[in-house]
Amino acid sequence: MAGAKEIGSHFWPVALPEEDNGLKERITGDVRHMMSGQCALCYVLDDIHAKSRTRRTAYLPAYTCGSTIEPFLDKGCRVRFYDVGDGFRPVLDKEALMGADVFYLVGYFGFINHGGVDVSAFRARGGIVVHDVTHTLFSVGGILEEADYLVASLRKWFGIPAGGLAVSRRGEFSQAPIPPDDTYIGMRKAALAAKRVYIETGNAAMKQGMLSRFADAETRLEEICATQASDEESVGVARRFPVEAMVKARRENYAVLLEALRDVKGVSPAFPVLSDGVCPLFLPVFSEERDALKKRLIGKGVYPPVHWPVHNAVDASKFPVTERIARTILSIPCDQRYTATDMIMIGELLKCSE
Repeated sequence: MAGAKEIGSHFWPVALPEEDNGLKERITGDVRHMMSGQCALCYVLDDIHAKSRTRRTAYLPAYTCGSTIEPFLDKGCRVRFYDVGDGFRPVLDKEALMGADVFYLVGYFGFINHGGVDVSAFRARGGIVVHDVTHTLFSVGGILEEADYLVASLRKWFGIPAGGLAVSRRGEFSQAPIPPDDTYIGMRKAALAAKRVYIETGNAAMKQGMLSRFADAETRLEEICATQASDEESVGVARRFPVEAMVKARRENYAVLLEALRDVKGVSPAFPVLSDGVCPLFLPVFSEERDALKKRLIGKGVYPPVHWPVHNAVDASKFPVTERIARTILSIPCDQRYTATDMIMIGELLKCSE
């Protein structure tokens, strides 16, 4: 039986080389492998609290994943938000920044958005900078050098059971993370294995069961998410996944897809230039017909996610750019699982939907 041909959705495990991929050299500081990106953020917030026991005010982007806002709320932080501008650059209110204890910066889709962000005065008065490098970890210059902490999720990049990273760049963490949840790890491994079998065999009868495995694992994570460490197998995947080949494939696919989208009406790439050193996570586009476009692509076996709906803690009326992005953005897959032929096919599908 021929394998399943789908573009997007969950990753699956692949054979890994024996050599180290240089991840340890990419990030400096006290690096802890965590069960998820959200676990990594909870771990960082607990460390901040342990080292400075005051009620903290956090300054967050209005445009971000809800799973990054909720840990701040769960920890009792007062949250304030800022909008983004061109190139997803943060639009900061100086008074709000200086009135905060924690400044949370997010990278988007692999492209560098923190050029020109000046946190020197904020840090001089004791402010703490947390940089979410989930999207920019593999891009040259993707880490804000002034950041006190880094958090990331590797699950967005390749098939890994537990892929969170927490990094303290100004000293060691005050306490060790708690052990991983074996039940969750087992559920994730089973889901990843089922996805691989589905892709290799093309057995459509097992698709729904495979998707249910992933959904059940995420439900489990939501229920128990705290400061759990990663399991050793996942640490091995993180340190051996062929990053150099991944970056090369993603850049090549992005360039081909960008060219394929050039003549598609009503679809505008969020980043129309692939800058040197950027490792793209997706190729995000804007379209006023986003929902209809997504439905058409799914009908053809292409699964583009939406990053992200506006979280209910954010008053969208006060953040017009965030509202517009959330309403019109669609993330087109261009990752290492696919080829230039696949990217051209996506372009043709979009042209046919005009």
